[in-house]
Amino acid sequence: MVSGNIPPKRGLSSSSALVIAIALALKEFLNIEMSISEFIDRVGYSEWYRMTRGGSADHAAILLSKRGYISHIRCLPTQLTEIGYAPFPKGYKLVVIDSGFERPHTEEAINYLRVTAAEYRLAVLYLKTKYPEYASKIKLLRDVNIKNLNITLAELYRMIKSLPMKITRRELRRFVDKKYLDELESIFENHKEPPQGYKLRQRALFGLAETERAYVFPQFLRRGDINSIFRLIRVSHDGDRVAKFDKYGNKVPWDPSKTCSDEILEELIKILESGSEEEKKKAQLYWQPGAYERSIEPIDYMCDMINLNLSNYAAAQLMGAGLGGNVLVLVRQDKIEELRKLLFETYYTKYGIKPEFSVIEPSSGASLLKVKEGKNVF
Repeated sequence: MVSGNIPPKRGLSSSSALVIAIALALKEFLNIEMSISEFIDRVGYSEWYRMTRGGSADHAAILLSKRGYISHIRCLPTQLTEIGYAPFPKGYKLVVIDSGFERPHTEEAINYLRVTAAEYRLAVLYLKTKYPEYASKIKLLRDVNIKNLNITLAELYRMIKSLPMKITRRELRRFVDKKYLDELESIFENHKEPPQGYKLRQRALFGLAETERAYVFPQFLRRGDINSIFRLIRVSHDGDRVAKFDKYGNKVPWDPSKTCSDEILEELIKILESGSEEEKKKAQLYWQPGAYERSIEPIDYMCDMINLNLSNYAAAQLMGAGLGGNVLVLVRQDKIEELRKLLFETYYTKYGIKPEFSVIEPSSGASLLKVKEGKNVF
């Protein structure tokens, strides 16, 4: 019998939690000997069999989390020797808010999720073809970084700029080196070609910037730099958003492609090569949103209402795979009721959504409860 209270289709890793729960039980009942890192990776890849092309980060977080801390885990493969924990900021809480919109289980929505995931892998093949001198060092998109390739950030921006804003399958088949064509075709297999073409540059910039955000986030936590933490959260959501609103709820122009235009990237390169130290700080990769576009307009509205009206006390962003689900808010504890009031006056009124509002904090990872002599023990 399986029981749980994690709502599905809301970005809370309900499927990963289910897989972990079953796998832990099977490992125990069948006396399977396996290291934690191997267990995490095998369980993560197991979800591929139902065509959810994800990684193992959710599974690692579920197993390795530590009460009162934010986990920093290197995945694919899981590296237990590189796990770090940064203290969750005192006086703050996490609030999970249901947007009231579930991710649609339509063929179109599923295809969109698969396309955006595939665009990471397509960007990798494009870059390995364009820069064969780095091909042996690149397996995943995350490998395209200044340390691994021994390049400057300006050179990395030039590599990103070389990626097309849009490209068709036909054009990719013509461009990609013939030794990668089998891999290219395997990437194409699980989704239909998007009519507007693959947006390689926008997706790659978002993915690479998210990797850097994950790297610097615990550093900001250890320094207690809450303002930079808020900014990282907001920039990350900018990379997912599809619409934008002012603090009064009026819709304002938003073009995701402009975050990685030739002009923007050329300006960043110029700053890194000849700008002031202060300008160079602003030009760092983790401050660039990119464009993954997995949010929906109501979620963007909610995040903007929070980020603009509680800017000194809270930061909000989409959580989970996107196209619906939840919003995650880091908020100062004494402002939780103000946050609740703001949502009633703006979001819930506008969309007629029943409030679902959960205050949470980091807890320990998954574990087995064993019955021994009539007592429940860990």
